[in-house]
Amino acid sequence: MPIDPKGYHGLAPLLTGVRAYGETLGEVKKNLKEAIPCRKSILDEKIQLKNSLVFYTNDI
Repeated sequence: MPIDPKGYHGLAPLLTGVRAYGETLGEVKKNLKEAIPCRKSILDEKIQLKNSLVFYTNDI
């Protein structure tokens, strides 16, 4: 979808925050292919951190 007469933007709806811009649709596609793995690695790190947390309680 054109954002102005000179460019386009795209997004990955299932990966919040992944957006890309370019002067052509091909450039947007290329930029999205670069952005998606970056976002996925950030999400993977957050999942690993969440899974590594341990909570203790004094309840008997």
